Amino acid sequence: MVLDGADPYRTEPLRTCERERSDSKRSENGDAVEPAPLPGYALAPFALLSKLPRKVEHAVFPALLLGAVILACVAIAKLTTFSFPALLVVFAPTTFLNILYGENTLFAVAGIALAGLAVSRRQYVLAAVAASCSMVQPHIGLVSCLALFLWVPRTRRSLLLCGVLAAALSVAMLGVERNIEYFRLALPGQALSEVYADDQYSLTRMLFLLGVSPALAIQLGSVSYVVMAIFGVWLAKRVSDTLNAPEFIPLLPAAAVLLGGTFVHDVQMSLAIPCAVVLACRARTHKWLAWFALPLVAGLFDQPIWRPWLLRLAPFAAVPFLTKERWSRHLSASGAAAAIAICALFVGSALRQPIAAPIPMPADLLDGRRIASDAWGAYLRSQDPPPSKSPEEWIQRVPTWLGLICILVVAAGQLKERRGADRELEEFTLA
Repeated sequence: MVLDGADPYRTEPLRTCERERSDSKRSENGDAVEPAPLPGYALAPFALLSKLPRKVEHAVFPALLLGAVILACVAIAKLTTFSFPALLVVFAPTTFLNILYGENTLFAVAGIALAGLAVSRRQYVLAAVAASCSMVQPHIGLVSCLALFLWVPRTRRSLLLCGVLAAALSVAMLGVERNIEYFRLALPGQALSEVYADDQYSLTRMLFLLGVSPALAIQLGSVSYVVMAIFGVWLAKRVSDTLNAPEFIPLLPAAAVLLGGTFVHDVQMSLAIPCAVVLACRARTHKWLAWFALPLVAGLFDQPIWRPWLLRLAPFAAVPFLTKERWSRHLSASGAAAAIAICALFVGSALRQPIAAPIPMPADLLDGRRIASDAWGAYLRSQDPPPSKSPEEWIQRVPTWLGLICILVVAAGQLKERRGADRELEEFTLA
């Protein structure tokens, strides 16, 4: 579609393209469309894939996602003392979900993990290129690139060059006018439509469930994103210096911005796993809390209870094989996390409301000339129960939120350890 000069941000011809390329039906209403709120450079690989026969395309993309997970696990294994097969098991739930929905998040995971490995080995060009690849998830990859740009000066030239190339590719793919349309219409429209998405973990969605208006919820979510981005970039530098582990510079900011924000989905939680794993290996204090957090961010407990149980429990089962200490304190912490997650899963499922019958979608929002996010928002509103009838959303997200908070607590705890060591050194010097 993009290669033919069409506008990927409008309902048409995106809706027609989705009907032709997909064998699934989102709803009984054939007017539904799912937008692609990505910049031009991130659409380019999909445009190339679309030239393949449908069956080949449907085989190649999952294979590329699996390759990205393998690359991420190789990088993390080299950063830690952990087993590569066990790391694959940790990623199993999020890998399944990303492949099921055809998401590109795993490419960003591979980019961030590889950037961490490269910067730890002082391979600064590779670190910049890898971090730039994580910009396929722009709002998350951006903070990793920013952290590298600020704290690792030798990556700046390569990061700037990658930015110029990405901008040039976007203009070449879409033209100047549609790139402006992306920022002016597509992004705000997507933020508004996603307020009604029940797979959201964002602060915006939670405020909406509490009765806050969509516009105010988006504004507060945007503020929280900026706050967490600044905090994550700052904390990454401090932890890197404290532990002598520069890999945290790209890893930690990506995990930080998953807490809050306006646009955070279940499939994106895989971006917190590299930081959680490396913290579990490198932390000098509160290490048990990192082991508590790891399976919580990797498990994904907002999915319907009928989804494969083995995948839900895979990260918990992988812990003893990561640590090689079957009865350690780390395993006990992971077991406690499993208990919390399973309780949340069952309680949330027990409170799940019957699926309401879809309501008609306003015809004017389905007009092919409108931004695709308008039709997407109409679809979500037709499917989503009223906010007051969604208690399971809160309960089943608690384990993941708790895991993200614990990651940041462990990271911040390393600074306290450093202050204690500095104080002891000062006392020794004075003596």
